[in-house]
Amino acid sequence: MSRTTFSEFMPWLAESFEIGTYNHPMYGECSKVKFTIKAEATWHDGTPITTADVYFTWVELRRILEARGMPGPIWWTLCPWLQPMVDFKIYDAYNFEMLFNVRSVWILGWLSSTFVLPKHV
Repeated sequence: MSRTTFSEFMPWLAESFEIGTYNHPMYGECSKVKFTIKAEATWHDGTPITTADVYFTWVELRRILEARGMPGPIWWTLCPWLQPMVDFKIYDAYNFEMLFNVRSVWILGWLSSTFVLPKHV
């Protein structure tokens, strides 16, 4: 019989993830997270879920909403934990890395509760 705890993350879209730190020039030691998305993960229409969808939702959508007159603070109300993100690096269709301007043990929890929308819709 397997034992499950309430403190472990159960990745649905992530094949793997790695949490680490890097040296930010202004803030010192800060958090970074690398993700690999499961290649078999798809949207309702069969389109694969890729880093383009994550980037669209977590980076581009804010700019789109602001361009349409919705100020940044409204977007940050929906996902305030994305505010300390300073960089989003796409390595390929399934691998990306995010850099933050804070060091926090909560980073993975913040990201795991953030929605991702399909860019192609």
